[in-house]
Amino acid sequence: LAQDHNLVWTVDSQQDLRQFAGATIVTPNQPEAELNCGVEPNTLSNPALLRPYGTGLLEAIQTMSLLITRGSDGMTLFGHPLC
Repeated sequence: LAQDHNLVWTVDSQQDLRQFAGATIVTPNQPEAELNCGVEPNTLSNPALLRPYGTGLLEAIQTMSLLITRGSDGMTLFGHPLC
């Protein structure tokens, strides 16, 4: 419904994030993102792994933006270019 009316649709869920395909932005915390990526806890603490897994999750969810909140490590935003 939000897409039909060009509204921003934000998702903050502990569920399988793929069920929210098409959302404007999805905001899992790091453990939720790791669960949705199917990786061990703290995997996304490694910067070398964060980027490929975050990009893969963004594509799997089919969302415009993915913001992973990472506690004391801040936040990491993944998204598609506007142009």
